[in-house]
Amino acid sequence: MNKYLSALLLASLLISTGCKQSEAPAIDSPPTTPPASKEPADTSPTSTRATGVNQLLTATPGAAGCATGSVAKFHWDARSNPDIAAVELSVGDDMAAKLFAAGGPVGDAESGPWVYSGTVFVLRDKANGAELDRVVISGPACTPPTQPVAQ
Repeated sequence: MNKYLSALLLASLLISTGCKQSEAPAIDSPPTTPPASKEPADTSPTSTRATGVNQLLTATPGAAGCATGSVAKFHWDARSNPDIAAVELSVGDDMAAKLFAAGGPVGDAESGPWVYSGTVFVLRDKANGAELDRVVISGPACTPPTQPVAQ
C-alpha cells in the first residue's frame, strides 16, 4: 500500500508543478504592434483612408461636403494570389455597378470629384469576376437640403 501512496503523491506533484499553462490571448484582442502598411500613411487632416477587409484595396478620399463630391485615390495590390493577372475596380456593388478602373494585380487610380460618403467600390478578379475586396467611402452623413416653405 505504501508503494501506491508514493506513486499517487508523485503523480500529483508532477501534475501540479509540470502542467502550468500560460494564458492564451483573447481571439479578438488587438495585436501589440500595428501591421505593416503597404503604403505610407496619409497625414492630411481631410483624408479618411478606407481599407478593405482583405487589405487588397485602399481608398483615400479628399474632403467632401454634402453639396459636392470629392476626388478619391485608390491603390490595390492583389499579388498575394499569384493566379490573379488582372483586376477591375467597379463603382457600386449590384447589377448596376460601373467599371471605374482596370489593370494588373497592382495599380492606382484616381476618381473625379463625384465620390460621396457611402459610395461602394469593389475590386474583382477580371478572369472570373470574383470579388477580391471592397471599400465604402465614409464621410459626413448628408441629408437632402430642405426646401423653403412657401408663405
